[in-house]
Amino acid sequence: MTTTKVAIVTAAAGAGIGAAIAKRLASDGFDVVVTDAHERRAEQLAQTLSDEHGRAFTSARLDVTDPTAVEELLNRVAAERGGIHVLVNNAGWSKIEPVAEMELETWRRCLDVDLNGTFYCMRYALPHMSAAGGGAVVNISSIAGWEMTAEHGAAYSTAKAGVMALTRVAAAENGRHGVRVNAVAPGLIYNDFLTKIYPPEFFSGYVEKRSVVGRVGAPEDVASLVSFLVGPEELLAEVVLMGGHGGINGGANLHPTLYVELYQAAKAGDLPRTLELSARVMALSEAIYQVGKHGSAIIKGLKCSLSILGICDDFMAAPFHRFHEAEREIIRERLGELGIAG
Repeated sequence: MTTTKVAIVTAAAGAGIGAAIAKRLASDGFDVVVTDAHERRAEQLAQTLSDEHGRAFTSARLDVTDPTAVEELLNRVAAERGGIHVLVNNAGWSKIEPVAEMELETWRRCLDVDLNGTFYCMRYALPHMSAAGGGAVVNISSIAGWEMTAEHGAAYSTAKAGVMALTRVAAAENGRHGVRVNAVAPGLIYNDFLTKIYPPEFFSGYVEKRSVVGRVGAPEDVASLVSFLVGPEELLAEVVLMGGHGGINGGANLHPTLYVELYQAAKAGDLPRTLELSARVMALSEAIYQVGKHGSAIIKGLKCSLSILGICDDFMAAPFHRFHEAEREIIRERLGELGIAG
């Protein structure tokens, strides 16, 4: 069993979005489980990650259209690795055919991989996340889900629109359990596989006609956004620097002045000061959120810290329980080291 947070990425082999996400999450410190329908390529990526980071990564063959296989794999990962903290649904398939000429198998296959596969993975991952007190799901959708155009094909567009609807409902259902559910809807993200779907002229005019940044998107662009969406509250500074207006931060209850100063520095564009304060926020989070082995350690650590400071009781609603005295003492010592508690 690992104490590192576990992230499962579907369709992670190859050179596209999935591989970029797996690589980024591995760099972020996650225990990434590389899954793909192509077992050999999944094994190769897992080995590459192991070589680069000096720790073992695992892979598994997964056909997301097989609900039994999905259930078995996710249950096994949760049992062997202590839970599932992040799920990235990246598996996709597309074939462009006009509605009036579309083969029925094209329609079935696209919805089965893109929409049903996303549902199956969520269906069997969410209970593990809820039981642990939290987690994050990111579904890879597409601008095809809302654009009025024939260039993506009806089957793919329908499936991706369904993914966005599924994401919204799942987010509303699971937020109360500490589980965040989001979707990323990229435009054109170039990889070699797309040349099998789109003709050359599709790429030649895209940058000039549609790109606002003067280039085609890269898989690493999507990976960076996924990293942000599954990341912790320490990303307050990044949110503000990107144009956001703040965030909800549990740690601000412990040290409000620190978080206000961080917000003000980021808002003013004072990068040196922002980096300094971000380091202090990270130290606080690492001190109190990583005591205990379950996903609920975040809320337990926060409530325990607040009770030590006399701000509130550390009562936890069922099915959770407050920290034992040994864990409370660890929190007390760490708060003292940070100068927050005497």
